[in-house]
Amino acid sequence: MFAVKGVVKTYAWGSKEKDCAVQFFSERQGIVCEEADVPKAELWLGAHPNGPATVAKIVQDERFEERSMDNVLSVQGKGLPFLMKVLSIAAPLSLQLHPDRETAKVLHEEDPEHYTDPYDKPEMCIPLSENFEMFCGFLKAREIYCIAQVVPFIARLIGETMMAKVSKGVHAGKASDDKSLWGSSQSPGISEGEFLKYLMTQFYMVDQKEIETAIEQTLALNVEEVDYSKVKKPKKPMLREFMSSFGGGSSSSGEANKRLVASCFATFCDLQKKYPTDRGCFAAFLLAKHTVKPGQPMGIAANTIHAYLSGECLEIMKCSDNVIRAGLTPKFQDTKKLVELTNYTRYTPAPLKVECEETDAYQLMQIEPHYTESFAMSILKMAAHSTKPLNLSKLIKTPTPNEGQDLSPAEVLCLAGCGLIKVNDVDYRIEAGQCLLLVNQNATTVTPLSEEATEGYMKDGQALVLVFAHGLSEADSPRKRRTSVTASKLVETKLSTLNDQADPKQTDLSPTPEKAAPDDLPAPAEQPLSAPDHPTEKAATEHATTEQAAIEHVGASRTSIVTPGDEAGDVDDEADNATPVVKPASVPKPPPATEEETETEPQMKSAVEEPETVDIEETVDIEGSESATSAVEAL
Repeated sequence: MFAVKGVVKTYAWGSKEKDCAVQFFSERQGIVCEEADVPKAELWLGAHPNGPATVAKIVQDERFEERSMDNVLSVQGKGLPFLMKVLSIAAPLSLQLHPDRETAKVLHEEDPEHYTDPYDKPEMCIPLSENFEMFCGFLKAREIYCIAQVVPFIARLIGETMMAKVSKGVHAGKASDDKSLWGSSQSPGISEGEFLKYLMTQFYMVDQKEIETAIEQTLALNVEEVDYSKVKKPKKPMLREFMSSFGGGSSSSGEANKRLVASCFATFCDLQKKYPTDRGCFAAFLLAKHTVKPGQPMGIAANTIHAYLSGECLEIMKCSDNVIRAGLTPKFQDTKKLVELTNYTRYTPAPLKVECEETDAYQLMQIEPHYTESFAMSILKMAAHSTKPLNLSKLIKTPTPNEGQDLSPAEVLCLAGCGLIKVNDVDYRIEAGQCLLLVNQNATTVTPLSEEATEGYMKDGQALVLVFAHGLSEADSPRKRRTSVTASKLVETKLSTLNDQADPKQTDLSPTPEKAAPDDLPAPAEQPLSAPDHPTEKAATEHATTEQAAIEHVGASRTSIVTPGDEAGDVDDEADNATPVVKPASVPKPPPATEEETETEPQMKSAVEEPETVDIEETVDIEGSESATSAVEAL
């Protein structure tokens, strides 16, 4: 058992509030930030080489010298396949997605400068603050159609031809060639995926000068004065539900449309204040915005477009640096790849298998993503009268390793209250904000010590709130491969040292610091995996912006943007407003996404968490991540 001290990252989108989550957790872990006025964005609690946490071994509530978590795991021959972070978000992060596993391998081979490893990066976040806001997935086609009748720029993106097709009906079928649900053989409708991919293609073909003009014109709109009862209906109604969405089915439909447009317009204005000339501001009229309660998990699978907007959260992800950005950032942007890879059937966060168990003594929520085995998370809340130790090893289910896998070390983060953690007869008092690394998860018990949680997050009147993160280490994962090599070199070094000693009995293998932990080996030499800086290049490209060009070829070329001085391989997003340098992007299209993970049968009552959305009348939960068609040939 090791006490963890994380690493604070200070990005421009972070918070300067003295009581923000990053400040709260870092102070309680003994982290001193010398500059008080610096925005604190993230607290990393893992072994990632760009910011490995330090750990101190605990023996009977006593800490020993601090060492890098990466080195400690190397000595043990272990790997940590996930990275847990605390985020304090004061300004929106970039529009982005993370490629699937197969695509990540192709991107790394073709462009290792910007895609620094061949691994996927699934994520999951749990909000810690009230009103946590994020983009995830798309608005429905009928909602965008409604917005287009109020916002001229969106109408110009769609164009008259496509507006006519949309007015005939858009079906939500997964198969792009299934048009029998809408229209007729003479005038068929189109699928949601086809429409959304067409729209995103058009969006990224618009040049920057036109974007800036459109931003000024949109800011001048007065959406409150629009008569929403006169919103144009589809020319050929197909379903009563479709008609009612446009004011033709009930007296309240006009008000629903007004709320939708007003909410999207307010988000647009907020984004424009932070990014005055960024095209990503128009994402407010295209992407689904979600407001999430504290403790409600949100899954982000591969190829899902998303962006955190505001609030504080706990995030867990697979250890990878692969991010494809396309707006709301001065960093490198690969808009062509984002349009090609985006899952256009995703309107909500990815489904999660959530199993809940509640007794008088505790509440336990176990969260298992369908889309990865690299991590899982459990939230445990214990009441004050729970004086009997709770055996976490038996209570929390851990995945069963397959061939080439093993159970990874686990991390325990205290969100509120305090309690007694006992691992293999070693006790440690854990308090709100503190984190522990458990290399061996056997015989782990916990007991609350306080009567009521007086500080922290997600208290709900409980005496102790803990987050337990674990996963499976894969044989080909970057962390596993790196620690295995480091451990092998360490063993070779020790054998060489023993052979060189005249009297092996006098060989001292303990660490050299003042207070060495028993049974520990010396830390191996650091082997940081650094990434080169992005080059500064200047080039200009001209792109077709006509509607017909996009209809003929949805995958038309777009621009990639490089900002001078950016560093490759980051797992973060900065919110600085910088002037980008444009260069042409000509990377071949990678293979489609694959779903390799399979769902396991739950042993307890399961439920799929449905996030709360902002001014969206209907939510469709589509499991899986089938990608949309690569071209709209039927148009």
